[in-house]
Amino acid sequence: MSELLKFEYYRILKSKIIWVMEIAAAVIPLLVVLGITGIIGEMVNGEIEFDDLGLKARNIKYICWYAIGLFYDRVPLIMALFTCLFVGRDYRDGFIRNKITAGHSRFEVFFSTQITQASVTVALCVTYILFTIIALALTPVGVNLNRGEMLVRALVLILSLVATTTLFTTLSLLTRNRAAVTVLCVVFVMFFGVFGSLANQYSYSASAVKEYVELYEDELEKYDLSDIDEEDIPETRDYLNGAWYTFHPLFLLTNAAEGDELCVSFSGMIMYSDFGNDFEYPKTVIRAGFVDSFLNNIFVVRMNHNIVDTKDILDIKGVEVPVGQVELEYTVKSLIWTAIYTGCGYALFKKKNLF
Repeated sequence: MSELLKFEYYRILKSKIIWVMEIAAAVIPLLVVLGITGIIGEMVNGEIEFDDLGLKARNIKYICWYAIGLFYDRVPLIMALFTCLFVGRDYRDGFIRNKITAGHSRFEVFFSTQITQASVTVALCVTYILFTIIALALTPVGVNLNRGEMLVRALVLILSLVATTTLFTTLSLLTRNRAAVTVLCVVFVMFFGVFGSLANQYSYSASAVKEYVELYEDELEKYDLSDIDEEDIPETRDYLNGAWYTFHPLFLLTNAAEGDELCVSFSGMIMYSDFGNDFEYPKTVIRAGFVDSFLNNIFVVRMNHNIVDTKDILDIKGVEVPVGQVELEYTVKSLIWTAIYTGCGYALFKKKNLF
């Protein structure tokens, strides 16, 4: 195994494309940070010095995590292309056949490839994060990693990307047609964002819906129902519908919604100009699907007040979840899917005709 690992790392380091990727992973964060500071400058129209914006620690952490978390969106497509083309070339050049002929077992061939490709993913992510931190340190924004917790959050995202790379590597080792597997993996990456949005939209649990409906019904008893449109009264069947039964399992079983739940959006900043208390580094995750689906029922405009208090909704079990719990859930799923991809992949690879 050690000889194959040395050989694979030698091939990777000798490849010019890997150095282009590493340079891109270092340059892109610099451009991102410049873009952030430029947008902030435009928002205040140059009339206020950056130091006078009154950015608080929670605002700085929000900006830092936005910039750092972008690697989660950038790396998958790069790895889909690199892994499929690099590993796929092994069939064309006869590397896999030569490794077997030289006396290496299929186990060694399969897992040495998996380890080295996963290493490339980790290296790209670490480079991206490191240069993001350096870039932030050179700007007036500065760096606040929440006493290192932000790096732990980044590690959770990296584990998810390693699982994805494992899938790409497995498909590449099982398919001789480089073009076909490359297209398949690229399409997977492109649609993963769509799947993530759908999984996030239907992330709420059945028990949360039932508790919400009961809470709403209890509050309705205090008001004159003649002032309320019946369409504004929630019913369980409105939320536990066909779409929920389709995409809630996707949320439960996969990491599709991870980016939506753990990464933050820059829109949280560009919507506001006073930089006061409007955006901060999230300590909890609000099941966005729950909130988005119920907004129309939380606020009844015609009555000029809320029928259901937002705090009461957040008290429903499973609506507001500590970030640590969410990170643990995604870490476990990443490890499980990595095991599934490698286990099933190796079982098929053992029986594949390599000659």
